[in-house]
Amino acid sequence: MGETTVRLAGPGDLDVLAELNAALFAEDSGTRDPFLDQTWPVREARGYFAAALDDGANVVVYVADAGDAGTVGYLIGRLHAPNSMRPVLTGELESMYVRPPNRSSGTGSLLVRAFLRWADECRVGRVAVTAYAANEGAIRFYGRFGLRPKSVTLDAARS
Repeated sequence: MGETTVRLAGPGDLDVLAELNAALFAEDSGTRDPFLDQTWPVREARGYFAAALDDGANVVVYVADAGDAGTVGYLIGRLHAPNSMRPVLTGELESMYVRPPNRSSGTGSLLVRAFLRWADECRVGRVAVTAYAANEGAIRFYGRFGLRPKSVTLDAARS
């Protein structure tokens, strides 16, 4: 696979970011959230990532490259300003995906460590990530970086 490196994403990465985001939707929310529109990445992901890349002050987008395998993962992080209800600057790990053959290789850890460095540089007081309660692997993974479950959302389909 080659050595994996993490770098800031650029406009030339939009197609692979959209592809990886579609894979995340299919694998994660596609099996856990019947209310999420699985066609969103096809219609919207490229524009979503383009807007994120344009907002360098509040958003960071990283990609992980693994030699001949090309780009094998991404992470997007976003700052949320303090407000009267939550008076602390928050760095949110908005989404992350690593291709299955590259998991358990340290790629995800490289991406998260890059995000945490960025959050520290931005002087955030809190970092957060949302994971599906049923995604125990993701919860364990993020726990290795000191993130702990805080709340659970309960929902049900209504006819």
